[in-house]
Parts: sequence; C-alpha cells; structure tokens
Amino acid sequence: MNITEHNAKEILKKEGVAVPRGVVIDRPEQIVKAIHQVPGLHAVLKAQIHGGHRKKSGAILISNKSRAQADAKRLLGMNVKGEKIRELLVEQKLDIEKEHYLAITLDGSSEEIVIMYSPWGGVDIEEVAAWDPRKITNVRFTIPPADGKRENKYAGNEIKKVNLAQLKKELKENKIPIEISNLCATLMELLYKHDALLIEINPLAETKRGFVAADAKMIIDDNALYRQPALEPFADENLSPLEAKARKDHVQYVDLDGDIAVIGNGAGLVMATLDMIDAFGGKAANFLDVGGSGAALEAQKALSIVLSKPNVHGLFINIFGGITHCDKIAEGLIAYRHKHKLKIPMVVRMIGTREKEAKALLKKNGVQVFAEMEAAAKQIVTLVHRQKGREKRK
Repeated sequence: MNITEHNAKEILKKEGVAVPRGVVIDRPEQIVKAIHQVPGLHAVLKAQIHGGHRKKSGAILISNKSRAQADAKRLLGMNVKGEKIRELLVEQKLDIEKEHYLAITLDGSSEEIVIMYSPWGGVDIEEVAAWDPRKITNVRFTIPPADGKRENKYAGNEIKKVNLAQLKKELKENKIPIEISNLCATLMELLYKHDALLIEINPLAETKRGFVAADAKMIIDDNALYRQPALEPFADENLSPLEAKARKDHVQYVDLDGDIAVIGNGAGLVMATLDMIDAFGGKAANFLDVGGSGAALEAQKALSIVLSKPNVHGLFINIFGGITHCDKIAEGLIAYRHKHKLKIPMVVRMIGTREKEAKALLKKNGVQVFAEMEAAAKQIVTLVHRQKGREKRK
C-alpha cells in the first residue's frame, strides 16, 4: 500500500521527525485560508499523487498569495500520467542549504533491512546510481526472527534485537553524519512499527535549524494491514486502477513512468532491479513484488497486472529462489506467454531453488534467461530500444 506524501509526513512527525508546516486542500477556494497558515512569502503547492517526477510534470509549483488560487485551479483535476490530482499539499517553502537522500527498505529475498544514503538528494536515486554509484551508501542488517507474539501491537521486543548501537557504528564508519545516523534509527523502528516495506525521504533537507523531511514516501505491506487499523483509511486513496486491482489480488504494485514491466520477489530486489534498468538507460513501468509463494498461478496473476498497462515494450522478471521455487515461476511465465501470445521482449534472471530446472524450461521455450542481474537488465534495455527503433522506422 502506497501512502501519500502528507500522510507519510504525519507518521514521521509523530515520531519526532521534522517536517515542513503544511495544509491539505481538495478545492481551489480553500487555498486562500491555507496559504495564510504556512509561514513565509511563498508556498509550495504539491500534487498528492503516487507517480514520480512530479516537478518535471508540472505537479509541484512555487506560489504566493496573489496567484495561489489560480495555481490551485490549474493543478486540481489535472491528469499526470494517468493519475488525477484530487488533493494538494500547501506547504512552507524551506530555505535549504543542502539536499540529501535517505531510505530504509525490507529486502525479503535476502531477509535484510537495507539503509540507503546519499549526499546527492532531490533527484531520483536511479539517476545518482547512473552518475556515480559511489555516492550511494548501502548498509545491511539481518532481520530479527519473529517471536510469534506480534499480533495487533508494536513488537518492541523485536526492535531490541536490532543492535541500534551497532547500526550507528556502521553508519559512522560509512561517514554518514551523526544527525542522519540518529534519523536512521528512528526509521528502522518505524519500519517495524508500521509494517513498512519502504520509507524514503527525498530530499532530506539540511537547513540552519537542522534536517527536515521535505518529501516522504512510504509503502506498507498489504499482508500486514490487519495489524495496522490506523492505516486502513489510507488504503484506497489515489490508487490507479491497476494499483487497486493489484491490492485486491494481494500483490504489491506501484505504477511508474517507464515502459519496461518489472516483476521480482522481495522489495529490495525489485528496487535494485529498477535502479539497474535505469543505469542502462531504460525506464521501469512499475514496481511489483510477487512475494514468496512462488506458485505458477501467482506468476500469471502478476503478469496479467503489469501487462495490462498500455505502452509496455518489454518485460523483466528477477527472481531469487529461497522459499520461492524458480521452476514454478517459470511454469507460470511459459503458460501465460503461450496463452496470450506475447510479442514483447522478455528477459528472466533466476537464481536459487530449482534454478537448473527453471532455466531449462525457459530456454526450451525461447526465453532468454540469465544468472547475473546486470547482464539481464542490460539485455532487456537493449531489446526494448531495438524494438522501439524498428517501430519508428515502419
């Protein structure tokens, strides 16, 4: 479940993370009162949608009292890459000295918590990865084993199993500022407390008064919503039709702006896949975590979701077989491919349980399969660019 920016910031604020002062509106006439509630001569009007690149799409504007109502009218109701703007966050304009990037995610495939930090914030982390991967610091921690006593409440005992002192030590060794190190500890607790798969602050704004979460994103595990009654009201807000369908099917899916459909198992693995595609010059059409069941039917369900999106030119499946059996996923892919006579390029990367059987089945059916993610990502981007070039020449 994708949490909109203003709700993600409310969650962060309750845990002591500084956020800009802001007001949410859904009608243009509300802007007159709202803009007087935020300090400063200027305010930032931010569309509350899930898609990325809001600023590039004109969905974030810097406004003032004289033109605020006209700007609000322009934004509300606007369609940004298939998503209608229904709400605006009217927020104070920060005096930012430097922008950082900070995120924490759960990598189900490796059973690790991953903290990602970069001193280059305010841009997509995929762009940073392409420019200079050395500017991104990754710190990994093994997920504490469940104690079976976590029903309907925050499992404080689990958090204690994560050595926060060790966390801060490792962050210090990676030359991460102490203030950000302290924030990482807060985000780690939030990850558990709210059953989050991802908490991202980009940019994390450095100001004269300290660090402020200028933007925030949260993805909550749909399968854990029964433990999160306070988050239930956020479940269907601003979902795209495909996201709503995926939620009903209990699939973690988020619409993105590209044309390469992505399926993986584990949030961290899928995020790494998106980064890799971007590094080779491609753009992912979605985030989809198929989970750990590994059934052929689940693979077909995931395919039906990602390939329902228009203008998808390629398909990349990235599977790490732990609990997941690679051959079962392969069976689902082949069955769907034959039934629907797929014409777009498909590349699969598989390693793990029953990998040998899966690769044999895929190769027999003409599907390109790789063991290395980098090689697979490069191949799907190459194939998609090649196909789009042929289409232009027709």
